[in-house]
Amino acid sequence: MSVRILAVGVDARHEAIEQATIDSDVSFADYDVVLVDPAVVTALWAGVGGAGRSGDSQVGRNLLHVIQRRRREVAALLATGGKLLCMLRPVGAPLRVRQRRSDGAATTSVLHAYSWLPSEAGVAQLVIAEGSGTKVVAADERHLAWRLMQALAGGTPAGGICGDALAYEAYVANDQLAAEWHVVATTALGHPVAFDLRVGKGQVIFIPPMSGQAPDERGRALVGVLAPTHDVPKTAPPPWLTHCLLPGQAEVAERIPVVAEQVQRRQAELDDLNARHQALSRLNLLLYASSPAELAIGVAAAFELLGFTVSPIPGEADCLDVACGDATARVVLATVDGTVDSDPYWRATQLLEEDGAPPKGVIVANAHRTKHPRERGLPFSDLLRRGAHHKSLALVDTVALTLAVARLVERPDDDLRAQVRAAILDAEGPCQLQTLLARDAAAES
Repeated sequence: MSVRILAVGVDARHEAIEQATIDSDVSFADYDVVLVDPAVVTALWAGVGGAGRSGDSQVGRNLLHVIQRRRREVAALLATGGKLLCMLRPVGAPLRVRQRRSDGAATTSVLHAYSWLPSEAGVAQLVIAEGSGTKVVAADERHLAWRLMQALAGGTPAGGICGDALAYEAYVANDQLAAEWHVVATTALGHPVAFDLRVGKGQVIFIPPMSGQAPDERGRALVGVLAPTHDVPKTAPPPWLTHCLLPGQAEVAERIPVVAEQVQRRQAELDDLNARHQALSRLNLLLYASSPAELAIGVAAAFELLGFTVSPIPGEADCLDVACGDATARVVLATVDGTVDSDPYWRATQLLEEDGAPPKGVIVANAHRTKHPRERGLPFSDLLRRGAHHKSLALVDTVALTLAVARLVERPDDDLRAQVRAAILDAEGPCQLQTLLARDAAAES
């Protein structure tokens, strides 16, 4: 199967590489490998306002939506085992986007060259310093990133890359990288300039910018490492070769179609198992997702299992629209290592005041996310409970939602599915899913 590669801000020409701009509608999640030069991110706001500020402009809010959408797509890419290849550039001038909540309070979002990356702590804690040089030293010569850097530098011998082919413009200045980071290459002074991080099933890889090759050469180098092919021309065997077969060769040839048919049947079974496992793994995110964008994957899977139609909201990573028949709702997502407080309430009220917003608001929260579900405390603060009652918002705890999903996975039941949907849509405050499930279990027994 061919590998789908998307390049954003990277001039690499090859029939296997598709191109897109950072603000295009092309989704990162539709590809296996995405290459991004973050210089195109800061270029988005180069002409917006003064000193990197956008004030309350619609332009600034639109840019914020682009970044949030890309962050959500990156999370989806990594959740399915994709690779994100990012050029290591200086952070550049930030953009501050000011907004007002429905209560009148002002909030400020700060965007920079890497704001579109996932929100895992390992990424958030990177300190990227500006500094240039032309000496890159290998720390792991077997790593894909080093092999790619060598290909981009024209096959430089192992040990180091010199010259302009892969000159670095920035390096990591952390005194010590978190354990989950793997250093692939450094400057001559030992500062990391190429490294990777496993996120979910995927991989985030940083390498220095690509500048020393023509676009066609760059494309061939990228595809050669990221999507290698082995199309070596073959000479057709002569007719007389059938009389010169080696011992056992004819028997092997006869067995091939028999085994191929068996493999095909098992492959169909394997494909079905993989699809089911991926679907269940998405539901697992309800209990451990560390960001709203990641939680959105699990919540979407759960609500679809309940019979809702789920639609992402363009430019918003922390909310979804759901519908079933005439009933519609806007779902706000929250995940914290503790009790969920009032922030999702203000977010929900803000979204529900938009033109065309559904009449019902639902907050789905993964509270105390690092603890075992049996050890978690109350998911919602008293302040959030009171606010939810006041605004008729439903509060759904992901532990209770997981229990409902588990019951339906084990025993599909349209009546129970409808009851769970109604419980969510009718709730004003905490949704009593566990009470509903206990009642259903008692009736079953």
